[in-house]
Amino acid sequence: MLPAACLIATGYVNGSVSLAVGLITAAIALSGVSYACWAVNQLDLAPQYAGEWLKIDAARIVFAAGSMQRSGVRPSVCPSG
Repeated sequence: MLPAACLIATGYVNGSVSLAVGLITAAIALSGVSYACWAVNQLDLAPQYAGEWLKIDAARIVFAAGSMQRSGVRPSVCPSG
């Protein structure tokens, strides 16, 4: 929730570049902390199956990124035609 709040607050910053950069930096740092806590939770709850869970999650991220690229989410970067 905190990374999202930082990114939303960045949209309301008027004229202060250093505050905007600080909020984006905080959002990235907080998302890293939340990922670390999530991975430790899997390793702690079921250590014998943690490798399989992490593989499933990595595959989910790769498939999501591939489907976004195919659907044309970034038409300005990859114009068709």
